[in-house]
Amino acid sequence: MRIIALLTLLLIYSGCNEQIAPELTEAANTTTSTPSVNSFKQFSLSETSPSLLGYHLHQTGAGLGLEDCTINQQTYDTDTASDPQFDITCYLEAEEQGLYFNGLNFQLNVDAGACEYVAFAPYSFYRLPPGRATGTFIVTTCDGNPSTTPGGGRVCETIADTANAITLAAGSADLVEQHLCPFNYSNYMDESLNPPNCDLGTHTVQYENCSYDDDAAVTSCDITTEVLECGGRSYNCIDGPIRNFSVLDETTRGGLIYQVPENSSFSESWELESPYDRGLNSNILLSNYTRQCVSTVNSGTDTNFSNVTTFNADIMDYYADNTTQDPTSFNVASNLYNPYVQGAANVLIYADDPFLGSSRTTPYYSWYCLDSALDIKARIRVAVRDWDRTFNLTGAGNVELVSDVGDNVFPTTISRMDSFSSAQENEYDTDPHFPRYNAYNDYEDWDDFLEFVDTPTAAPLTCQGIEGADQDDGPKGFNAFPGLSR
Repeated sequence: MRIIALLTLLLIYSGCNEQIAPELTEAANTTTSTPSVNSFKQFSLSETSPSLLGYHLHQTGAGLGLEDCTINQQTYDTDTASDPQFDITCYLEAEEQGLYFNGLNFQLNVDAGACEYVAFAPYSFYRLPPGRATGTFIVTTCDGNPSTTPGGGRVCETIADTANAITLAAGSADLVEQHLCPFNYSNYMDESLNPPNCDLGTHTVQYENCSYDDDAAVTSCDITTEVLECGGRSYNCIDGPIRNFSVLDETTRGGLIYQVPENSSFSESWELESPYDRGLNSNILLSNYTRQCVSTVNSGTDTNFSNVTTFNADIMDYYADNTTQDPTSFNVASNLYNPYVQGAANVLIYADDPFLGSSRTTPYYSWYCLDSALDIKARIRVAVRDWDRTFNLTGAGNVELVSDVGDNVFPTTISRMDSFSSAQENEYDTDPHFPRYNAYNDYEDWDDFLEFVDTPTAAPLTCQGIEGADQDDGPKGFNAFPGLSR
């Protein structure tokens, strides 16, 4: 088996807008009119963690709560059978404590002759926004006994944006990079968090070192000009299981592609690091599911989800595919992560939220069966769901629902996957007679952190973006991102 690092799967992703290759959809040639129902080729995904964890991988949709995450190609006579489905979505149900401490283990098995190549695109998202600041700045330092400014509007021990008449900061010139490279998080975040440098900025910096005599008069100013390259890359802010593999590049549609030996079956496993092993305090590293933007249900009202089983992975995939072509203007004074920045500058932010940025993220774990032209024969996409309480395979709150948040009729029934809305939390958390439901929610997932404006109720099925009112920094802002500890 030959493995090839594939730095981008954009061409692959655009498939499932293209037709599934005919090898799996066309019926085999037969010599009789009797269908051969015993012959099949299989593209099958499983989760192989110890059974005591209780993980459950199954297809999405009504009646499919016990259906394996498997695509079968039956060999039928053309007159007696229709084509099977070759593009499926699956849920991986995981109770939050097990997921947090143990991570995930996926295994793909493919029958001989089914695929010429197999590809795996891991889930990914932005932990912090990449961006850049550009401009011309003057850094003034003074030696001796200054009592007057050096002239020209300069002030000793400052970093100034003279074009905009703004003094960014007072203090040592050693802080130049902290002020001018606000997206280089390694400049000012705790190094134990391994903060990334996601700053693409370039600056012209004029350094003026002025000397003063004993009478406090300027004797001379030595002036040098340098170009400051912040040196970051936007993909440095990408995280998720994609980080388990060395496949990140300027695009985030990274993945792995494997060549399948001729006339041979294929099997490969992927072990994904747990949030606990990463020292994180939530499950968003592995749990990629949000009930928002996965169906035609408007997520603004919990009861809208009652008995909804139709899951549409294309909505979130298309949202992430609609990469931000023009970066958003951003007031660097609002950068909550940077304590040094005190004024405005020419700053651009290259991501609106964890799933929408200048480079494409991967909202779902995706496996592809490919032919030799990289056309898609089959695809499996997986959403990993964090359950705050134990789940049921059948009955109320069962795994076939898009969400069980609509089941909340407090205190008669309490949802097991999703928490109450904020209004319900406020209503019940002060009542001593009832336990606050959020007490069951020990590790955050995306529905605990992000709020989309709404999900689509009509074509085209497009997600509407992050709710601005809940963010402190303007339309999206830094609070839309989970940071380095979640």
